[in-house]
Amino acid sequence: MRSLLQRARAWLKRHRLARLVVIFLLVVLSIFEVDAILRGLKDPYLADDLSLQYEQGRLVRERDIASADQIESWMTFQYLNFIFELPPDYLRQRLGVDDERYPKVQIGRYAHRTGMPLEPYLALVKQAVSGYAVENP
Repeated sequence: MRSLLQRARAWLKRHRLARLVVIFLLVVLSIFEVDAILRGLKDPYLADDLSLQYEQGRLVRERDIASADQIESWMTFQYLNFIFELPPDYLRQRLGVDDERYPKVQIGRYAHRTGMPLEPYLALVKQAVSGYAVENP
């Protein structure tokens, strides 16, 4: 293997045009590779359930949860605001959230910190989200 590499290097040293072609091909390959990496970084946002899509010229968010019944304790108030298109302070006012980290606090952690049982508090959050959907169709 080592002698094969040495022979290839020696051959490339003698053939300037071949060296230029190899360098050109490596640069082109690198450009395609960088493009593929950048597309890979961007595609999850376009293909994910929370992606931005265009319908009839309008930007539309697809949701990964269909109803308030699917709300779980790990979700943050910010996530709920985004998914259900709630006003930023709606849940704070409706539920009396007084945490300074709102909306970047998980529902379950907030309930635990305030000493509220998780399941009843989760039911209140679901009710508040459902209520907004009914009040603002």
